[in-house]
Amino acid sequence: MAADADDAVKVSVIRKAITEVRNGMVAARKRVQGDGAERDNTAHRMNSDGPPEGSKKH
Repeated sequence: MAADADDAVKVSVIRKAITEVRNGMVAARKRVQGDGAERDNTAHRMNSDGPPEGSKKH
């Protein structure tokens, strides 16, 4: 009977862990989809134009 109780606890913990991972994956996917507009509007920092006027190198 003790073995069955341990198995039930293990199954419960594993199910909770799986649920948390799935929820985290869904949240991460939503964050990535929400940032799509930002990724389209990018400028390369190391371009041939050089730094803007008056900016310090270091």
